Amino acid sequence: ELQKAIERLTKEAADATKAKEAALADAERRKKAEEKERAECARLKGLLKEEKEESDAVQKKLIAEVKDLKIQLEAALKDVERLEGANKTLSERVSHLERELKSARGGQGEQA
Repeated sequence: ELQKAIERLTKEAADATKAKEAALADAERRKKAEEKERAECARLKGLLKEEKEESDAVQKKLIAEVKDLKIQLEAALKDVERLEGANKTLSERVSHLERELKSARGGQGEQA
């Protein structure tokens, strides 16, 4: 019976050793998987940071372009106002000259 007990305990010890080795192997696999996940996470964080920096740069460029276009638009509007004023002045001058011409022709008709 002592022999049977020794054999049983030896078998239990072997089973326990196998279970321990399996648990260690499983823990090692999980550790490697976690390390792989951390590395992938770090890579993705790096990509995200690069994308954000690029996005910020594009946004700043677009803001600068919009400001430049706004300045150009304001200058164009001032040009339009100036041209409208010049057009009004010229129209008034043409009307005045037409009246003078009509008046001068009317005066010449009386002399003839």
